[in-house]
Amino acid sequence: MFQIYINNMQECLSSYINLFAYNTILLRVIRNNKDCMELQKDIDKIWDWSQSGN
Repeated sequence: MFQIYINNMQECLSSYINLFAYNTILLRVIRNNKDCMELQKDIDKIWDWSQSGN
């Protein structure tokens, strides 16, 4: 049931996401400032997802 609940978390993310049981890992290679900003956007999207009750 938990997998169904978190299944839509990875939608619209540009970084690599690994979902395993109750752990989530978000990864991105940072080569420049743009990569850093993209990772932060993905972190913000996950935060918004977690607050929306999806």
